[in-house]
Amino acid sequence: METTTTLADDTGKCPVISIIMPVYNSALYLSQALDSVLAQTFHDFELLVIDDGSTDDSRLIINTYCQQDARITLLQCRHRGLIDTLNDGFSLARGKYLARLDSDDLAVPSWLAKIVDFMNSHDEIGICGANVQTFDARRNLWVLHYPTEHEAIRCHLLFNSVISNGNVFLRRSVVQQFQLYFDKNYPHAEDYELWVRASKLTTLANIPLVLTRVRLHDKQVSSLFSSIQHEGSLRISHRQLAELGLEVTAHELELHAAVIGYTVARTSTLTMMTECEVWLQRILQANESAQLYQPTVLREVVSMQWMHYCARMARLGMGAWQIYQHSSLSNSVLPKQVKLFIRCLLRRG
Repeated sequence: METTTTLADDTGKCPVISIIMPVYNSALYLSQALDSVLAQTFHDFELLVIDDGSTDDSRLIINTYCQQDARITLLQCRHRGLIDTLNDGFSLARGKYLARLDSDDLAVPSWLAKIVDFMNSHDEIGICGANVQTFDARRNLWVLHYPTEHEAIRCHLLFNSVISNGNVFLRRSVVQQFQLYFDKNYPHAEDYELWVRASKLTTLANIPLVLTRVRLHDKQVSSLFSSIQHEGSLRISHRQLAELGLEVTAHELELHAAVIGYTVARTSTLTMMTECEVWLQRILQANESAQLYQPTVLREVVSMQWMHYCARMARLGMGAWQIYQHSSLSNSVLPKQVKLFIRCLLRRG
Protein backbone atom coordinates (compact mmCIF):
# COMPACT_ATOMS: atom_id res chain seq x y z
CA MET A 1 0.00 0.00 0.00
CA GLU A 2 1.35 3.42 -0.99
CA THR A 3 0.85 6.68 0.88
CA THR A 4 1.20 10.30 -0.20
CA THR A 5 1.97 11.62 3.30
CA THR A 6 3.44 10.17 6.46
CA LEU A 7 1.14 8.68 9.08
CA ALA A 8 2.56 10.80 11.89
CA ASP A 9 3.15 14.51 12.19
CA ASP A 10 6.44 16.19 13.18
CA THR A 11 5.68 15.94 16.90
CA GLY A 12 4.62 12.30 16.79
CA LYS A 13 1.39 13.31 18.55
CA CYS A 14 -1.55 11.05 17.77
CA PRO A 15 -4.86 12.68 16.81
CA VAL A 16 -7.97 12.22 18.89
CA ILE A 17 -9.92 10.86 15.91
CA SER A 18 -8.96 8.84 12.87
CA ILE A 19 -11.57 9.18 10.12
CA ILE A 20 -11.54 6.33 7.62
CA MET A 21 -12.98 7.15 4.20
CA PRO A 22 -12.96 4.28 1.66
CA VAL A 23 -13.00 5.45 -1.96
CA TYR A 24 -13.71 3.58 -5.17
CA ASN A 25 -14.56 5.60 -8.30
CA SER A 26 -16.15 8.32 -6.18
CA ALA A 27 -15.08 11.37 -8.17
CA LEU A 28 -18.62 12.66 -8.65
CA TYR A 29 -19.28 13.29 -4.94
CA LEU A 30 -15.85 13.04 -3.32
CA SER A 31 -15.06 16.76 -3.04
CA GLN A 32 -18.31 17.40 -1.20
CA ALA A 33 -17.56 14.63 1.29
CA LEU A 34 -14.02 15.92 1.89
CA ASP A 35 -15.23 19.49 2.28
CA SER A 36 -17.72 18.37 4.93
CA VAL A 37 -14.87 16.82 6.93
CA LEU A 38 -12.73 19.93 6.68
CA ALA A 39 -15.68 22.01 7.87
CA GLN A 40 -15.82 20.17 11.22
CA THR A 41 -15.80 22.30 14.37
CA PHE A 42 -13.55 19.68 16.03
CA HIS A 43 -10.11 19.85 14.44
CA ASP A 44 -7.91 17.24 16.10
CA PHE A 45 -8.27 14.44 13.57
CA GLU A 46 -6.51 12.60 10.78
CA LEU A 47 -8.39 11.66 7.63
CA LEU A 48 -7.26 8.39 6.05
CA VAL A 49 -8.62 8.30 2.52
CA ILE A 50 -8.11 4.80 1.15
CA ASP A 51 -8.37 4.58 -2.62
CA ASP A 52 -9.34 1.02 -3.54
CA GLY A 53 -7.92 1.05 -7.07
CA SER A 54 -10.15 3.75 -8.56
CA THR A 55 -10.08 4.21 -12.33
CA ASP A 56 -11.70 7.66 -12.38
CA ASP A 57 -10.34 11.00 -11.10
CA SER A 58 -10.73 10.13 -7.41
CA ARG A 59 -6.98 9.92 -6.80
CA LEU A 60 -6.32 13.31 -8.40
CA ILE A 61 -9.00 14.91 -6.25
CA ILE A 62 -7.60 13.38 -3.06
CA ASN A 63 -4.06 14.45 -3.92
CA THR A 64 -5.25 18.02 -4.32
CA TYR A 65 -6.75 17.96 -0.83
CA CYS A 66 -3.62 16.32 0.63
CA GLN A 67 -1.58 19.27 -0.59
CA GLN A 68 -3.98 21.68 1.11
CA ASP A 69 -4.31 19.97 4.51
CA ALA A 70 -1.64 17.89 6.28
CA ARG A 71 -4.29 16.00 8.25
CA ILE A 72 -5.30 14.13 5.09
CA THR A 73 -3.46 10.97 4.04
CA LEU A 74 -4.06 9.13 0.77
CA LEU A 75 -3.49 5.39 0.93
CA GLN A 76 -3.46 3.66 -2.44
CA CYS A 77 -3.96 -0.03 -3.14
CA ARG A 78 -5.15 -2.36 -5.85
CA HIS A 79 -8.89 -3.02 -5.93
CA ARG A 80 -9.77 -5.53 -3.20
CA GLY A 81 -13.19 -4.44 -1.99
CA LEU A 82 -14.69 -2.49 0.87
CA ILE A 83 -14.03 -4.94 3.71
CA ASP A 84 -10.26 -5.12 3.16
CA THR A 85 -10.19 -1.35 2.70
CA LEU A 86 -11.95 -0.71 6.01
CA ASN A 87 -9.83 -3.21 7.92
CA ASP A 88 -6.67 -1.59 6.56
CA GLY A 89 -7.94 1.76 7.79
CA PHE A 90 -8.68 0.37 11.25
CA SER A 91 -5.17 -1.12 11.45
CA LEU A 92 -3.37 2.04 10.34
CA ALA A 93 -5.42 4.52 12.38
CA ARG A 94 -3.69 6.23 15.31
CA GLY A 95 -6.59 8.03 16.96
CA LYS A 96 -8.28 7.28 20.25
CA TYR A 97 -11.48 6.98 18.25
CA LEU A 98 -12.10 5.53 14.79
CA ALA A 99 -14.77 7.22 12.70
CA ARG A 100 -16.23 6.25 9.36
CA LEU A 101 -17.60 8.43 6.57
CA ASP A 102 -18.52 7.24 3.10
CA SER A 103 -17.14 9.13 0.12
CA ASP A 104 -20.60 10.05 -1.19
CA ASP A 105 -22.07 11.26 2.11
CA LEU A 106 -21.87 14.54 4.02
CA ALA A 107 -21.00 15.17 7.67
CA VAL A 108 -22.80 17.85 9.65
CA PRO A 109 -20.18 20.35 10.99
CA SER A 110 -20.75 19.22 14.60
CA TRP A 111 -20.45 15.47 13.84
CA LEU A 112 -17.03 14.91 15.40
CA ALA A 113 -17.54 17.31 18.29
CA LYS A 114 -20.87 15.83 19.38
CA ILE A 115 -19.78 12.20 19.39
CA VAL A 116 -16.36 12.87 20.94
CA ASP A 117 -18.02 14.79 23.75
CA PHE A 118 -20.50 11.96 24.30
CA MET A 119 -17.90 9.19 24.28
CA ASN A 120 -15.52 11.14 26.51
CA SER A 121 -18.36 11.33 29.03
CA HIS A 122 -19.31 7.63 28.70
CA ASP A 123 -16.26 5.42 29.03
CA GLU A 124 -18.42 2.29 28.87
CA ILE A 125 -19.50 3.03 25.28
CA GLY A 126 -17.39 1.16 22.73
CA ILE A 127 -19.38 2.01 19.58
CA CYS A 128 -21.59 5.01 18.95
CA GLY A 129 -23.66 6.16 15.99
CA ALA A 130 -26.24 8.86 15.31
CA ASN A 131 -29.33 9.57 13.24
CA VAL A 132 -28.99 10.35 9.54
CA GLN A 133 -30.78 12.55 7.04
CA THR A 134 -31.23 10.93 3.64
CA PHE A 135 -31.22 13.03 0.47
CA ASP A 136 -31.05 12.65 -3.28
CA ALA A 137 -30.11 14.93 -6.17
CA ARG A 138 -33.21 17.06 -5.68
CA ARG A 139 -34.09 17.31 -1.99
CA ASN A 140 -33.86 16.06 1.58
CA LEU A 141 -35.92 12.92 2.06
CA TRP A 142 -36.47 11.22 5.41
CA VAL A 143 -34.61 11.05 8.71
CA LEU A 144 -33.57 7.64 10.00
CA HIS A 145 -34.06 7.54 13.78
CA TYR A 146 -32.14 4.85 15.64
CA PRO A 147 -32.59 3.48 19.18
CA THR A 148 -30.27 5.13 21.69
CA GLU A 149 -29.91 2.55 24.48
CA HIS A 150 -27.77 -0.60 24.34
CA GLU A 151 -30.52 -3.09 25.18
CA ALA A 152 -32.90 -1.65 22.60
CA ILE A 153 -30.13 -1.74 20.00
CA ARG A 154 -29.45 -5.42 20.81
CA CYS A 155 -33.13 -6.27 20.36
CA HIS A 156 -33.38 -4.38 17.06
CA LEU A 157 -30.31 -6.23 15.80
CA LEU A 158 -32.43 -9.39 15.73
CA PHE A 159 -34.04 -7.83 12.67
CA ASN A 160 -31.65 -5.35 11.06
CA SER A 161 -28.74 -2.98 11.57
CA VAL A 162 -29.56 0.09 13.65
CA ILE A 163 -26.16 1.75 13.71
CA SER A 164 -25.31 3.81 10.66
CA ASN A 165 -22.06 2.75 9.03
CA GLY A 166 -21.85 6.27 7.63
CA ASN A 167 -21.22 8.13 10.90
CA VAL A 168 -20.16 5.47 13.41
CA PHE A 169 -17.45 5.97 16.06
CA LEU A 170 -15.48 3.08 17.58
CA ARG A 171 -13.15 3.26 20.55
CA ARG A 172 -9.83 2.01 19.13
CA SER A 173 -8.83 0.28 22.38
CA VAL A 174 -12.03 -1.79 22.21
CA VAL A 175 -11.43 -2.64 18.54
CA GLN A 176 -7.95 -3.87 19.39
CA GLN A 177 -8.94 -5.69 22.57
CA PHE A 178 -11.72 -7.71 20.92
CA GLN A 179 -10.38 -7.75 17.35
CA LEU A 180 -13.47 -6.00 16.04
CA TYR A 181 -12.68 -6.05 12.34
CA PHE A 182 -15.07 -6.61 9.46
CA ASP A 183 -15.75 -10.22 8.42
CA LYS A 184 -15.26 -11.04 4.72
CA ASN A 185 -17.85 -13.82 5.00
CA TYR A 186 -20.60 -11.16 5.06
CA PRO A 187 -20.10 -9.00 1.96
CA HIS A 188 -22.33 -5.91 1.90
CA ALA A 189 -23.62 -6.81 5.39
CA GLU A 190 -20.25 -6.61 7.14
CA ASP A 191 -21.28 -3.67 9.31
CA TYR A 192 -24.41 -5.45 10.59
CA GLU A 193 -22.36 -8.53 11.46
CA LEU A 194 -19.80 -6.45 13.33
CA TRP A 195 -22.43 -4.63 15.41
CA VAL A 196 -24.03 -7.96 16.40
CA ARG A 197 -20.66 -9.40 17.40
CA ALA A 198 -19.66 -6.23 19.24
CA SER A 199 -22.97 -6.03 21.13
CA LYS A 200 -21.87 -9.05 23.17
CA LEU A 201 -18.51 -7.49 24.05
CA THR A 202 -19.06 -3.77 24.59
CA THR A 203 -21.82 -1.19 25.03
CA LEU A 204 -23.46 0.31 21.94
CA ALA A 205 -25.27 3.63 21.72
CA ASN A 206 -26.76 6.15 19.30
CA ILE A 207 -26.99 9.89 19.78
CA PRO A 208 -30.50 11.19 18.93
CA LEU A 209 -29.15 13.88 16.60
CA VAL A 210 -28.78 14.03 12.83
CA LEU A 211 -25.01 14.18 12.33
CA THR A 212 -24.59 12.97 8.75
CA ARG A 213 -26.50 13.21 5.49
CA VAL A 214 -26.63 9.98 3.48
CA ARG A 215 -26.91 10.34 -0.28
CA LEU A 216 -29.29 7.98 -2.12
CA HIS A 217 -28.34 7.09 -5.69
CA ASP A 218 -28.36 4.10 -8.02
CA LYS A 219 -24.64 3.32 -7.59
CA GLN A 220 -24.67 2.71 -3.84
CA VAL A 221 -24.25 -0.75 -2.29
CA SER A 222 -27.88 -1.09 -1.19
CA SER A 223 -28.97 -0.52 -4.79
CA LEU A 224 -26.34 -2.56 -6.65
CA PHE A 225 -26.03 -5.51 -4.28
CA SER A 226 -29.38 -5.67 -2.47
CA SER A 227 -29.87 -9.42 -2.93
CA ILE A 228 -26.38 -10.24 -1.59
CA GLN A 229 -26.89 -7.79 1.27
CA HIS A 230 -30.25 -9.34 2.20
CA GLU A 231 -28.84 -12.88 2.05
CA GLY A 232 -25.98 -11.95 4.36
CA SER A 233 -28.28 -10.07 6.71
CA LEU A 234 -30.62 -13.05 6.99
CA ARG A 235 -27.67 -15.29 7.90
CA ILE A 236 -26.82 -12.85 10.67
CA SER A 237 -30.43 -12.84 11.91
CA HIS A 238 -30.52 -16.64 11.71
CA ARG A 239 -27.41 -16.87 13.87
CA GLN A 240 -29.01 -14.73 16.58
CA LEU A 241 -32.30 -16.64 16.43
CA ALA A 242 -30.38 -19.90 16.92
CA GLU A 243 -28.79 -18.41 20.04
CA LEU A 244 -32.34 -17.99 21.37
CA GLY A 245 -32.76 -21.73 21.01
CA LEU A 246 -34.95 -21.53 17.91
CA GLU A 247 -34.53 -24.21 15.26
CA VAL A 248 -35.51 -22.00 12.35
CA THR A 249 -37.02 -23.66 9.29
CA ALA A 250 -36.59 -22.27 5.77
CA HIS A 251 -40.21 -21.09 5.83
CA GLU A 252 -39.77 -19.32 9.15
CA LEU A 253 -36.72 -17.57 7.77
CA GLU A 254 -38.92 -16.41 4.88
CA LEU A 255 -41.39 -15.06 7.44
CA HIS A 256 -38.57 -13.26 9.23
CA ALA A 257 -37.50 -11.73 5.92
CA ALA A 258 -41.07 -10.63 5.27
CA VAL A 259 -41.32 -8.91 8.66
CA ILE A 260 -38.05 -7.07 8.02
CA GLY A 261 -39.18 -6.04 4.54
CA TYR A 262 -36.81 -8.06 2.38
CA THR A 263 -39.61 -9.73 0.44
CA VAL A 264 -41.92 -7.99 -1.99
CA ALA A 265 -45.10 -6.89 -0.22
CA ARG A 266 -47.36 -7.61 -3.20
CA THR A 267 -46.63 -11.36 -2.91
CA SER A 268 -47.94 -11.47 0.67
CA THR A 269 -51.35 -12.73 1.76
CA LEU A 270 -53.53 -12.55 4.84
CA THR A 271 -52.48 -16.09 5.64
CA MET A 272 -48.84 -15.02 5.57
CA MET A 273 -49.67 -12.10 7.86
CA THR A 274 -51.09 -14.52 10.41
CA GLU A 275 -48.03 -16.73 10.11
CA CYS A 276 -45.73 -13.74 10.64
CA GLU A 277 -47.62 -12.83 13.81
CA VAL A 278 -47.21 -16.39 15.10
CA TRP A 279 -43.50 -16.28 14.24
CA LEU A 280 -42.96 -13.07 16.20
CA GLN A 281 -44.76 -14.61 19.16
CA ARG A 282 -42.36 -17.57 18.94
CA ILE A 283 -39.40 -15.20 19.26
CA LEU A 284 -40.87 -13.72 22.44
CA GLN A 285 -41.61 -17.18 23.85
CA ALA A 286 -38.08 -18.37 23.08
CA ASN A 287 -36.65 -15.42 24.96
CA GLU A 288 -38.78 -16.24 28.01
CA SER A 289 -36.72 -19.40 28.32
CA ALA A 290 -33.34 -18.13 27.09
CA GLN A 291 -33.49 -14.73 28.83
CA LEU A 292 -30.98 -13.26 26.38
CA TYR A 293 -32.89 -9.99 26.10
CA GLN A 294 -34.85 -7.90 28.58
CA PRO A 295 -38.42 -9.15 27.93
CA THR A 296 -40.12 -5.75 28.11
CA VAL A 297 -37.64 -4.17 25.71
CA LEU A 298 -37.81 -7.08 23.27
CA ARG A 299 -41.62 -7.00 23.29
CA GLU A 300 -41.56 -3.29 22.51
CA VAL A 301 -39.17 -3.84 19.59
CA VAL A 302 -41.14 -6.82 18.26
CA SER A 303 -44.37 -4.79 18.47
CA MET A 304 -42.69 -2.03 16.49
CA GLN A 305 -41.59 -4.49 13.82
CA TRP A 306 -45.13 -5.88 13.71
CA MET A 307 -46.59 -2.40 13.22
CA HIS A 308 -44.20 -1.61 10.37
CA TYR A 309 -44.97 -4.94 8.73
CA CYS A 310 -48.73 -4.41 9.00
CA ALA A 311 -48.37 -0.95 7.46
CA ARG A 312 -46.71 -2.55 4.42
CA MET A 313 -49.58 -5.07 4.28
CA ALA A 314 -52.29 -2.37 4.28
CA ARG A 315 -52.80 -3.05 0.56
CA LEU A 316 -54.60 -6.24 1.66
CA GLY A 317 -57.43 -4.09 2.99
CA MET A 318 -59.54 -4.40 6.13
CA GLY A 319 -58.54 -8.03 6.54
CA ALA A 320 -55.05 -6.78 7.39
CA TRP A 321 -56.54 -4.35 9.91
CA GLN A 322 -58.49 -7.13 11.61
CA ILE A 323 -55.39 -9.28 11.96
CA TYR A 324 -53.50 -6.32 13.43
CA GLN A 325 -56.33 -5.37 15.76
CA HIS A 326 -56.69 -8.84 17.26
CA SER A 327 -52.97 -9.43 17.86
CA SER A 328 -51.49 -9.08 21.34
CA LEU A 329 -48.45 -7.54 19.62
CA SER A 330 -50.49 -4.50 18.60
CA ASN A 331 -49.81 -1.83 21.21
CA SER A 332 -48.96 1.20 19.08
CA VAL A 333 -50.17 4.63 20.13
CA LEU A 334 -53.60 5.72 18.89
CA PRO A 335 -52.43 8.10 16.10
CA LYS A 336 -50.42 5.29 14.48
CA GLN A 337 -53.38 2.93 14.75
CA VAL A 338 -55.66 5.48 13.12
CA LYS A 339 -53.16 5.98 10.31
CA LEU A 340 -52.94 2.22 9.76
CA PHE A 341 -56.76 1.93 9.76
CA ILE A 342 -57.02 4.58 7.04
CA ARG A 343 -54.28 2.94 4.97
CA CYS A 344 -56.07 -0.42 5.21
CA LEU A 345 -59.38 1.20 4.32
CA LEU A 346 -57.81 2.76 1.23
CA ARG A 347 -55.61 -0.31 0.54
CA ARG A 348 -52.43 1.77 0.56
CA GLY A 349 -49.52 -0.51 1.50
